[in-house]
Amino acid sequence: MGAIDDAHYSYFSSWIYPTIRELAPTLGHADCSEMAKRCVPKVSAAEIENAIRFLMENGMLREGADGNYEMTEKSVATGPIPVASLAVRNFHRQMSTLALDTLDTIPVSDRNFSTLTLGISKNSYEQILKELEEFRRKVVAITTNDKESDRVYQMNFQLFP
Repeated sequence: MGAIDDAHYSYFSSWIYPTIRELAPTLGHADCSEMAKRCVPKVSAAEIENAIRFLMENGMLREGADGNYEMTEKSVATGPIPVASLAVRNFHRQMSTLALDTLDTIPVSDRNFSTLTLGISKNSYEQILKELEEFRRKVVAITTNDKESDRVYQMNFQLFP
């Protein structure tokens, strides 16, 4: 798993960067206009071009021998940074807003939302956090082994009092 260093926190400044990092390798020789058409919400080809340039300059994406884009690492993690990092908080805010927007714009068959309202102790909270961490590791393992990725999904984990 690749970790973002201090110089790369701008990766979290826009949902476009992680989306294009995942999308570009799935589209073969697709140009920026084609990638823009696949994004929800809509973005311009110029925004895609800027994202690709950023990702390549920062070693998160490269052009393979066949001309297709390739990820340099299958996954990206923040590494050991404070949870209160402004960049990461803003990224989470963006992803939560995009998630809310999909309630009215994406068919139920293409999204999954569920909620639980629970009374829990501090001990249960700690156990749930451990389970979420283990689940995230399992999801990363599944996607790392997936050689036929054909779409990009955002997965948000939300647990709060």
